[in-house]
Amino acid sequence: VPKVAANQCPAFCDAHKEQLANHFGGNILSNPDVLKIVSDAREKMVDGMKARYSETYFTQMFEEGGQSRGRLAFKAANPDGPSIQRFQRKLKLKVLETQMNVMSHQESVKGCDCLDPVHEESLKKRQRRLDGSTTTTELVLPLLPKSYNTFVWATGGHSAAAGHGNLHNESYTSYMEQAAKGVFEAVGIDLIGRNYAMGGMNSAPEISLCQEALFGTDIDVLSWDFGMTDGKSDAKKFHYANRAGVHQNRPAYVDVNIEGRTFPSRLQATKTVEENGLTGIYIDPEQRKAVWAAIPDMTETRDPNSLPAFVRDFKCGDKIEAGEPTCDAAKYNKVICEKRMHMASWHPGWRVNAAYGTLMALFLADNLLDAVTELAQAEASPEQMYASLKAEEDADYEKFQNSEVPQTLSGFMEEEIVKEVPLEIVLRKPAICHTALLPARSRYLGILTDTDEKGDPDKQDYGYYKGMSQKDADLDKPRNDVDSREMRLAFEAKERQEHCPVDLKIDFKDFFYTRNEEGWTSMTFPNQKELDAYGSDGKMNVKGVIMVCFVKCDWGKCPAGNLDNEALESGDLQLEVNGLAITSATAVQDCVLLRHAGGYYFTPNEEGRYKLRAKAGSTDGPNAFARIT
Repeated sequence: VPKVAANQCPAFCDAHKEQLANHFGGNILSNPDVLKIVSDAREKMVDGMKARYSETYFTQMFEEGGQSRGRLAFKAANPDGPSIQRFQRKLKLKVLETQMNVMSHQESVKGCDCLDPVHEESLKKRQRRLDGSTTTTELVLPLLPKSYNTFVWATGGHSAAAGHGNLHNESYTSYMEQAAKGVFEAVGIDLIGRNYAMGGMNSAPEISLCQEALFGTDIDVLSWDFGMTDGKSDAKKFHYANRAGVHQNRPAYVDVNIEGRTFPSRLQATKTVEENGLTGIYIDPEQRKAVWAAIPDMTETRDPNSLPAFVRDFKCGDKIEAGEPTCDAAKYNKVICEKRMHMASWHPGWRVNAAYGTLMALFLADNLLDAVTELAQAEASPEQMYASLKAEEDADYEKFQNSEVPQTLSGFMEEEIVKEVPLEIVLRKPAICHTALLPARSRYLGILTDTDEKGDPDKQDYGYYKGMSQKDADLDKPRNDVDSREMRLAFEAKERQEHCPVDLKIDFKDFFYTRNEEGWTSMTFPNQKELDAYGSDGKMNVKGVIMVCFVKCDWGKCPAGNLDNEALESGDLQLEVNGLAITSATAVQDCVLLRHAGGYYFTPNEEGRYKLRAKAGSTDGPNAFARIT
């Protein structure tokens, strides 16, 4: 980048500061200005919501007694618990980080230190003596970054949370991002709604242990919406919530849908992690019901066409997105790709998702406004405030790490396993995942494959390595001169719905594939990129406990020849790790802990890696295969 001549720096810096002020609509380094910027942006967001719902229905659905449901619906797990304050602390840290990033950028803009107070005084002295060669109109100002920071909401959940049956951009996560993005963008923060929910998956142990590999190492919020798949297994939710406390970016934990008969027991896990130091928040079911109650009833509406699309055909009688005269037929958007998979009665349509997304956007914007209101009242520098808030966060996470770990976790791990593999390992210790599942940041960023093949479907970038279809893998004959080939990264082609020009879903149970006629196949993990991303300073520092998960077949209906953990017990599927034969595999929910003759702990090889070899047996004939996720 061409540098500015030293004698032009005062004029250049003055123009650059004006450029920043015009970009942000005020001084981004002045917290009173930041407060006004956020307040104006929130007002603009609400105007957009009113355009969708009309002022009347927006007020009835998303406000109560003059207060935003963004504040009313999201509650700390425990009455008077500190989680809302902790969440606002996270937002304050984000704003302060952004300010410090702006300041860092200003310290060296085309060779000028625009934070240097000398330039201010120099500008005043020189202003009258500047000739035409140094006028600001001829100075080429830098392109400003699209953002100076990110705030990532990662959605974990089952098919309804993923938005199945709808277009991918009609999930509640997408509606949230669309609505609130401008509020965060106003202060230089890129709000990212990362909808990484997966159909048919439980929250634990595979998802919970692989939070960093799946959702990313940069997430600020992690939500739970696994009610249909976790069922009454509160232990899974407990594991998922605790693993959020192990995540390196310390995300806030938010329950999206926990209502129903199991509400008290589901909330208990969130209460526990909040008491132990984490941010634990849930959506109050009564507030959700109040939103639904305010929706106009199509059986009583005289002029349906006068209603905004976001409330029209939403409720018929006492049914939401169901019933006559119009709600059944109008549940799903049929403008494009009218016939698509998963348009099921138990999946919400786009109106329900939009309402949830609106609530979530209000929650984010309202709390950002509250956070910058407090910052505007402080007198310390950004660095001082950041250090103080970070120390508070550090203390909370130290409290979590030192909190008591249960001796047993009924319904999750059998007591006999816990005797050898203490719960502290699965609840408090980092994990490195070598996962084929999608969506996963480890796959999109080329971490899994240890390559530069990258992509991000949310940005319509599909450059990541996709592997091969299972059908093509079956046609790929083994070579006789190779003793052990690498397991192929494979997928089931019928799930892709490639007939549609827009994304319908991005979640797929891809897998590492081995089949009978190949003999022994292998995979080696972790690779260097996995160590750099998820290890301790890029190094291996693990206990050596290995868990393997197999493809979870939809509705439990697996294709003929499919081998899973039961085949390990029968001997139809053989595994070994670093030359040690697996003598037993102990079930932990849908996955298994591998055990050799000496126990559950495996020592890495000389290169600090683990080589897993697999051989599909012969009981099911030449068509036997195994799919490891």
